[in-house]
Amino acid sequence: MALTKVSDDLLQSPAGPEINAVNTDIALLGFKVAANGSLAAYNLHDQTVDDFQDASGIDASTSTGEIRNDSNYYSGVSLGTYSTNAFTSTGASTWTCPADTQQAEVLIVGGGAGGGNHYYGGGGGAGGVVHDTDYAVVAGTVYDITVGAGGAAVNSGSDSVWNVNAEGSGITMTANGGGRGGDSDVQNGVSGGSGGGGSGYGIPNTGGSSSQTSPTGATGYGNDGGGSGSNQGGAGGGGADAVGQDSPGTNNEDGGYGGAGKLFSNFTAYGTTSGNVASSGSDGGYFGGGGGGGGYPGDNSNQGGAGGVGGGGKGAK
Repeated sequence: MALTKVSDDLLQSPAGPEINAVNTDIALLGFKVAANGSLAAYNLHDQTVDDFQDASGIDASTSTGEIRNDSNYYSGVSLGTYSTNAFTSTGASTWTCPADTQQAEVLIVGGGAGGGNHYYGGGGGAGGVVHDTDYAVVAGTVYDITVGAGGAAVNSGSDSVWNVNAEGSGITMTANGGGRGGDSDVQNGVSGGSGGGGSGYGIPNTGGSSSQTSPTGATGYGNDGGGSGSNQGGAGGGGADAVGQDSPGTNNEDGGYGGAGKLFSNFTAYGTTSGNVASSGSDGGYFGGGGGGGGYPGDNSNQGGAGGVGGGGKGAK
């Protein structure tokens, strides 16, 4: 139900009941005009009309913890206990919003991709990452979750999706699966959340591009995979925080490094550490690192590039 705000001095004019009645009619007429036209707050000579269609005219600068909902109502909130829920098993799952909860910080990571076959295969791209710091939730609502699987060799990763079922309101957010690395069959890296690295076979080859977008109110992270030009080492897959490395020119046959993953400080118990080791505590929180490209065989100095921080492992040696 819409609300109106009318100056008290106008409704309680000392001029008498007849004038008060006219003033009231004018105030109601002004309110109906505003409501019918979905107008913002505006001022007349001795009154202010506001049917609260939007936040115009509302000064929340001295308020703390206020939230304006989709029905244009303000309410106060207080911060409670911060808790984290992780969903890491692939497939469908659900999360039920606890009581007295109006916002949640949501992190969605797509499945990382596999690298290309052969020693000169490109590294797989990381799954895309979507981060929303203040996603509006409704207490008691069940939210649908799909955790995307990582891709096997020469396969792209699967999407991870945060979805709202028929009980609730909100928006769907998707983190795209990573793009596979190139090899002798598909020589260019494939596009995905982060793109796969190009193969060192049949050079030059390009890396896949990032297809990750930013849903409304959230930020998406993804980068392109590296390319292979004058040498036969595979390029690195893109990561959430950096592009994959092109096949390096210092050694004709080395593989490129994968792009680094993104660090999210509120999710430190999940992801990996900066050394690509699975995290179980405060030194973790990296997500979406790209895989390293393979090194072309020749001698013992030729090797695959390292995986990006927070994700994929080394390429073939």
